[in-house]
Amino acid sequence: SLAGVQWLADLLTSDPKLTLLMVTHDRAFLEEVCNRILELDRGKLYEHEGSYSSYLQAKEERLANEDAAVQAAKSKYKVELEWMRRQPQARESKSKARIDAFYKLEKATKPRPLDPNLALDVGAQQRLGTKIISMRHVSLKFGDRIMLDDFSYDFCAGDRICLAGANGIGKTTFTKLITGEQPADAGEIEIGETVVLGVYDQLGLK
Repeated sequence: SLAGVQWLADLLTSDPKLTLLMVTHDRAFLEEVCNRILELDRGKLYEHEGSYSSYLQAKEERLANEDAAVQAAKSKYKVELEWMRRQPQARESKSKARIDAFYKLEKATKPRPLDPNLALDVGAQQRLGTKIISMRHVSLKFGDRIMLDDFSYDFCAGDRICLAGANGIGKTTFTKLITGEQPADAGEIEIGETVVLGVYDQLGLK
C-alpha cells in the first residue's frame, strides 16, 4: 500500500548509517531512498552516485555518447573499408596494425542492442471510436460499505488515469466493474464498440 511504502521509506532514510541493497520497480521509492545506483547492462556494471532521477539523466547522456561514437566509427569505417577492398598487393606495404584496427573498428560500428522487453508490439491497430467507456449513475455496495454512489464518468481517448488509495478501498473492484467481472447494483456501464479491454495484474495479462 502507499502508506506502507512511505513508512518503509521513512524508516530507511531515518538512519544514515544503514547500508541497504534493494531491487524494486517503484521509481518513487528509489528516488526517495537510494543515493547510489548500480546498473547491469550488456555484461557491464555501471555505477552512479546520486538520486534515481540524476541516474536516469546520466544514463541518457551515456547512451547518447555511445550512439555518437557509433556514428563516428561508421564514417571512419567507410574509409578503411575502401582501403581493405583494394588489391592485396596494395595492402602488403601497409602495417598489420591497421588491418587489426579495421576489424576492431568494424565491431564498433554495430549499434547497441535494444532491450526486447521494452518493445511493445501493438500489431495492426484498429480505429478507436469516439465512445470509450461511459459510466452513468453507477452504485455498488457490500453490506453497509458503499463503494460507489451514483457515480458517473466518461473515459476519453488518450486518458491515463491512476487509481490511488489504501488497500481494500476498492481499486480492484472498480476495475472489475469496468471489465464486467463485478456487476453493479445500479446504473449503466457502456463500452465502445471498438474498445478492447486488457487487464495486467500481479498474475499477468488477462
